[in-house]
Amino acid sequence: MALRLFGGQGIGKQRACPACEQKIATEATFCPFCYMVIRPEGAADLREHLQGGRIPSDVYLLRKLQLEDGNTGPVVREPAAAPIALPPAAPLVPPSSPPTRCEAAPPPPAVPVTPPPQEADPPQLSIPTVVEPAPPPSRTIMPIRTPQWKGIFSFFKFEPPFPPATASLDDLAALLAWMLERDPLIPNNLERLEALHAGVFREGPAAGLGYEQHLQVLILDDLLLHPTQESLDEHLTQLSAIYRRAAATYHAATDKEGPEASAALWQMSSLASRLRVEAWVYRSRYDARPGASRPRRPRP
Repeated sequence: MALRLFGGQGIGKQRACPACEQKIATEATFCPFCYMVIRPEGAADLREHLQGGRIPSDVYLLRKLQLEDGNTGPVVREPAAAPIALPPAAPLVPPSSPPTRCEAAPPPPAVPVTPPPQEADPPQLSIPTVVEPAPPPSRTIMPIRTPQWKGIFSFFKFEPPFPPATASLDDLAALLAWMLERDPLIPNNLERLEALHAGVFREGPAAGLGYEQHLQVLILDDLLLHPTQESLDEHLTQLSAIYRRAAATYHAATDKEGPEASAALWQMSSLASRLRVEAWVYRSRYDARPGASRPRRPRP
C-alpha cells in the first residue's frame, strides 16, 4: 500500500514527514526520525548525520508496517533505561469532502536502504579424518593335503590312460602285455630283462621260461592263492616289504655287476611288475586301492 501523502499540512517553518508524520523543518532534506530521504541531496546529509552509524532496526519495522498499513504511526525510540510505552494513536477523521484541487506531490526519491549487516560465516570446523583400521590379513586357506604317492605307494596310483579293466584271470596275459608296453612304472627293457633272467635262473624249471612267461606265472599264482579282498590286500603289503628289502640290497651292493646284485635287480623288476599288475586287478575287482580298507595301526 502506498504511503500517505502530505498536502497542505506544512505551515510555517515545520511540516510533517510523509513517512512517520513527525514534525520536521520545511527545508529538511531527510527525516531525522525515520531517516526518510526527501530531497536528492538528503542522502549525503543523512550519511553525515549518521556519522558512520547504521539505521536502527526499528526503522525497517516501521517501513514494513507502513507497507502493510498506510495508517501506521511513527515508531518512537525511547532510552534503554526508560520503560517502553507506545503513545496511543490519534483517531483519524476523514475530510467531509474531497479537496477541489489537490496537486500531487512528486514521488519521493528512492531511499537508499543500507542492507543489514551480514553475519560473518561461521568458522569452518576441521573434521578430523577418521582413519579406518586396515582389515586383518585374510587367512590363506591351505588346500587339503592329498596322500603323497611316493616310493612304494606310487605303484598303487593310476592316471590316464588307464589299463583295461581286468577282473578275470583269463585277461591276465592281455593286461601284462599292455603294462609292459604302455605303463610308465613297469620296467619294459625286455632285452635286458631277458638277459638278466637267464643269468639268474640258469637251472631249475624257471630256466626254460622267458622273463614275461615267468612273470605271468608268478602273478597268476598270487591271484589264485589270494582270492578275497582281505587276503589280496595283505599279500600286496607283504610284496611291498619284499620290494623295499630288494631295493636296499641292490643299492648297498658295491659291485652292481655281481651275482647278488643281479639277483636283487631281477627281484626289484619282477616285484615292481607284480605290484603294478595285481594292484590294478585289485582296483578292477573291488573299486578301491590297496590299503584303503585296512585299519590304521596306532603309532607307538
